[in-house]
Amino acid sequence: MNKSLQKIYFDPYLFFSLFFLSTLGLFFLFSASNSDISIVSKQFAYIVVGFIIMIVVSQPDPDIFRRSSGLFLIFSLLLLGITYLVGPEINGAQRWVRAGPFSFQSSELLKLAVPIFLANFLFDKKLPIQRKEIIISLLIICCCFFFVFRQPDLGTALIIACSGLFVLFLSGLSWTFMGGSFVLC
Repeated sequence: MNKSLQKIYFDPYLFFSLFFLSTLGLFFLFSASNSDISIVSKQFAYIVVGFIIMIVVSQPDPDIFRRSSGLFLIFSLLLLGITYLVGPEINGAQRWVRAGPFSFQSSELLKLAVPIFLANFLFDKKLPIQRKEIIISLLIICCCFFFVFRQPDLGTALIIACSGLFVLFLSGLSWTFMGGSFVLC
């Protein structure tokens, strides 16, 4: 057997769970779209691309994500800034960036970048974390929340704040502190 094939990481439980949910979603979409196969085939293409990305991203050593978390956060914030500069305004909101025939919402990257960065930032800190680390973490969460909220996109901003606060909770902070931080943010 080829040694490179032995190193491919594949989680069958995750894969088949997502495959089942995606297939179910395609059936629901087919029903909701009055049997419009073009909409379903477009969504099927997105699902295939998503599965390919999932398999590719799961292959490298997780330490690579930890080491590059700062660059990922900066890149995500730069894309958000580009959205403010050149993004089209759609229904009163400036959320999308167009790259050729594709368009994407740059704030979606922050849903991943904020918790990955905070987990890396708090990785080698003594638990429970000190006041300095708490303040820095809350500033990062609040800044990202504010930038996304300003688009306006309250739903994504709340998810970013919750994911960052969840990392703080896992680092040993109490629910009451987190609730107060969320209210202040």
